[in-house]
Amino acid sequence: MYSPYFTQFTYLLNKNTVFTIIRLLILFMVMSSFKASATSFPVFTLNNKGATLDIVRIETAPLSDGTLPADVWLQVNKIGNLHQVFPNEYQETAFKSEIKIAYDQDNLYIKAKLFDNDMPNISRNIMSKGQDIGQDDLFAIVLDPFHDRTNGYYFSTNANGFKEEGLIANNRNYMGNWDGLWQVKSTVFSHFWTVEMAIPFKSLSFDVTQDQWGINFLREVKQPEQIYYWASHGNTSSPWAPEHAGTISPIKNISQGAGVDIKLSTSFAQQESPAIGRTHTAEPSLDIIYKPTPAISTSLTFNTDFSATEVDQQQINLTRFSLFTPEKRDFFLQGADIFEFGDIGTNARPFFSRKMGLSKSGLPLDINMGTKVTGQIKNTRFGAMVVNQDIETIPSDSDSANGTNTLAVARINTQLNDQYTLGLISTYGNPDNENFSSLVGIDSQYRNKSLLDGEVFEIKGWYQQSVNEQANKDIKGNAFNIGFYLPNERINAKLAYTNIDALFDPALGFINRNNIEKVDGWLSNTSQITAPWIDKLYHNVYFDYVKERGGDVASKYYALDMIDLTTTEQQHFRLSYQYTFEHIQEPFSLVDELLVPAGKYNNTQWQLATSSDRSKSTSYGFQWHKGEYFQGDMDYRGVDVTTNINRFVKVSAEFNERKISFPHQQFTIKTASLKVDIAFSPQLFWNNWVQYNNVSDEISVYSRFVWQRTPFNSFNFVVNQGYIKGNDIQESNSFNKESQDIIIKLSYLWRF
Repeated sequence: MYSPYFTQFTYLLNKNTVFTIIRLLILFMVMSSFKASATSFPVFTLNNKGATLDIVRIETAPLSDGTLPADVWLQVNKIGNLHQVFPNEYQETAFKSEIKIAYDQDNLYIKAKLFDNDMPNISRNIMSKGQDIGQDDLFAIVLDPFHDRTNGYYFSTNANGFKEEGLIANNRNYMGNWDGLWQVKSTVFSHFWTVEMAIPFKSLSFDVTQDQWGINFLREVKQPEQIYYWASHGNTSSPWAPEHAGTISPIKNISQGAGVDIKLSTSFAQQESPAIGRTHTAEPSLDIIYKPTPAISTSLTFNTDFSATEVDQQQINLTRFSLFTPEKRDFFLQGADIFEFGDIGTNARPFFSRKMGLSKSGLPLDINMGTKVTGQIKNTRFGAMVVNQDIETIPSDSDSANGTNTLAVARINTQLNDQYTLGLISTYGNPDNENFSSLVGIDSQYRNKSLLDGEVFEIKGWYQQSVNEQANKDIKGNAFNIGFYLPNERINAKLAYTNIDALFDPALGFINRNNIEKVDGWLSNTSQITAPWIDKLYHNVYFDYVKERGGDVASKYYALDMIDLTTTEQQHFRLSYQYTFEHIQEPFSLVDELLVPAGKYNNTQWQLATSSDRSKSTSYGFQWHKGEYFQGDMDYRGVDVTTNINRFVKVSAEFNERKISFPHQQFTIKTASLKVDIAFSPQLFWNNWVQYNNVSDEISVYSRFVWQRTPFNSFNFVVNQGYIKGNDIQESNSFNKESQDIIIKLSYLWRF
């Protein structure tokens, strides 16, 4: 006799051909995994045109700014010249680049001399932290200290000496919020500009038994638009990935000293609001990092202070699902790449760090203590984090329930060989209530670079189970995913299937839609065009098909880019057609009590977007969407303008307007923001950000002055104000100050 589960499964197979195909693919993959060993597939040999280098060890002490005396560089040979990656890979570069690299016991040193025939017009607009260096001419390196060709570090700078550093995870994910300690100096001359970098080994994790490191050098030139690399492999959407890097050796007898960093901070704050009145506080915080080995890092934080963290961008939710807000707090960003799981974007993430130190409504909670361990041994990366947060700091007027005061996450990922990776994750604790909650998950990836004649082919999958205590019972929920990918420059494609049951609830993760089966993907092709004014032409198709588990279709989304191109002047134009279907089971409200009744909605919409070259002194972007929206229509216009008055002052303004028309109901949503960034130097800058929306009728003003006199100490002065529009007739056109925080934060770092 067949079980009811088998009967239901058979019914679903016959109900929808698309899901039948997906399930057969899953079955094929599972069966193949039992038949084939990890070595039964052809192994790809990286073609980096022989990019190898013998690195020179020196014994001369660096100068106070971290650079080496000029005579030291005379004994160091130049590396081979860079070659084009864009627009034509392996072609000669328009401008010459001379690069040298050396090391001593404590630091890795890089010196680059970057020639340009039009130095007065090179792009050098970015100078203050938090801005996009990709708009400028830049020089960067990628480091892979474990030589696993999967994960690494990214360091870049421009002609202003601006610093950007990030982490690269799994050859795909770049995390630019990582804050590593290193030094750089840039100097501009009449026909070239120079870069000198000093990267302390204390800022890196590495394997002392591995004397070969992966490395790559890259340069971006804005006029003409070209990208140069030292090592590359054609037809990839991520040329900066460690798998494309060359090799330097030998790196031996290097030191991280005692491996101890101690950071002491003190914040002086004046907070004012109607709920608490005016208060004054002085709060010390302590962060300790200890590396028992160069490959393993442990950190402790006491009375953690996030007062200088940038405010979140205001968002207006026009869906029935909760919005995802990215992490910005330094403690959680350090080593964040290790805790990434399954390349999940938003829905069904097993771990979301904003569940720690924040209440359900987004109010900050004091973190009494936190500890974290991250590291790598051979091809295995691991991380664990435990946070004890003070639930008593939740205000009485908050809608948050008291949560457990201890939350934890653990993650391990191992690279079985050049093609297979396998990982596990586990979480403990529930920030929303005092009940027991936990989660376990497993993810895997197969990556082949020779199966399809040089095209990269990937299979990724994950499975999770959540356990949440309710009424003294353990409620278990499950979710899984399988996806097939072609992450290449010419052909970029995805086909994925996700299944999330109704009881799946990752207490320390993020979920905004469960009880679904989903098929989604895209197909994208990039073509080089020989037309006089067209540089690249893109052909893109996107789809998203969701049904309730065991039920009807819940939503469908199809999009086709009718025109998508980039001109030779780096202007971008896109015209898209979109179709959406939504089956609303229960009515819900948008803004201003705009009600969406239950029903089935078939909507079409046209979207037009254009933007100019962001490396220019003045640039713009414009979007226009027009079409159906549930039972009515929506007309959206958005514009942004950025002006670099000079390399010290940057002004950005953005305005968005959505006109929603329902039968007998209309509402216009307006959002606006203004940013003014003033940089006196890369170490001394003043950021200002004003935001407004007419839904909450709120203006937020954020201002931060930062002085980082040396890499080891910093001064932050932060003012954060909120204004609410008056309710009565006399104050209907005025804004009243609702809250104000004034914070002074001093930090000093000792490194041993």
